[in-house]
Amino acid sequence: MNIKNVTAKNGEDYTISIDDDGIEIIVSQGVDALGTIGLDYIQNDWPDRDHYYITRLALEKCAGIGLGRACLIFHKECFDAPITASDEHGQRSQDGSHLTGMGPGFIYKMRQEGLVAPSFSDRYDRDNEDHDE
Repeated sequence: MNIKNVTAKNGEDYTISIDDDGIEIIVSQGVDALGTIGLDYIQNDWPDRDHYYITRLALEKCAGIGLGRACLIFHKECFDAPITASDEHGQRSQDGSHLTGMGPGFIYKMRQEGLVAPSFSDRYDRDNEDHDE
């Protein structure tokens, strides 16, 4: 188990716990679990390197105070692997992932910061732009 204590933007202390496989991140305060991020570990997905894929983003009870970002930074520190997420297209993906509520905006911001890898469509568009010149 990987554990880190953090102080959020609201000045309160929280604990981020990541299981040994890197597939569940839990945010808690004291004994109360406030939110989770669920991930799948994706191996041998050529041409991409092994990575973690966000399948569940449930941080509503602790949103807007920097804890989601802190979770992703801590995960990268522990596992040194890219993190990906689905493209938001309004429907549940075949793998069960679906960004709802604040999820799409959060993932968008984390992609801008480089904490979540660009989406497949972003990479496809960028690759095609490179070939159009």
